[in-house]
Amino acid sequence: MNVVYAPRALRDLEGIAAYLVGRNPAAVVNVLGAIKSSIDTLSFFPQIGRLVDNAGHRRVPVMRYPSLNLLPYSGR
Repeated sequence: MNVVYAPRALRDLEGIAAYLVGRNPAAVVNVLGAIKSSIDTLSFFPQIGRLVDNAGHRRVPVMRYPSLNLLPYSGR
């Protein structure tokens, strides 16, 4: 399955990177890498996340970063 990023998701990733780069530049690579790893997993297992509503939206945790605990997505 191909992962398609919503415009808001892309803005969120840019915001995370901008926030981290001024505080801990090395963290940018680590955090965005963890997020990308979770997203890559979704491309193989789109139903892996917890269903959160009747519209088919799901959430999946980003491992190692509890403050980024959930990525919402639609596994269709």
